[in-house]
Amino acid sequence: MLIIVVFTIVVVVLLSITNGFGYTDIQVPIMTFDVWDFTLNDYDVITLAHFLLQAMCFIPLVVYLFIRLNIILSLLVKNQWMVLIFKEQL
Repeated sequence: MLIIVVFTIVVVVLLSITNGFGYTDIQVPIMTFDVWDFTLNDYDVITLAHFLLQAMCFIPLVVYLFIRLNIILSLLVKNQWMVLIFKEQL
């Protein structure tokens, strides 16, 4: 997980150096989930910096969960079984 965080930071720094990071006070729309009638009252805005901070916290968690799911599925469904199943269909 530390490798993913370090890699993300390195990529953001390299992209910022080459292209510039831009303005972090740009407003990003979000849904507040107060009432579920999907009107303008359900939406709010946050700054781009706050959105990126939330995304940086969420993305490593999702990657970690996908890695664990892959490990569990690879233990449950062996590769030899998949080869036998697809070999019989040919």
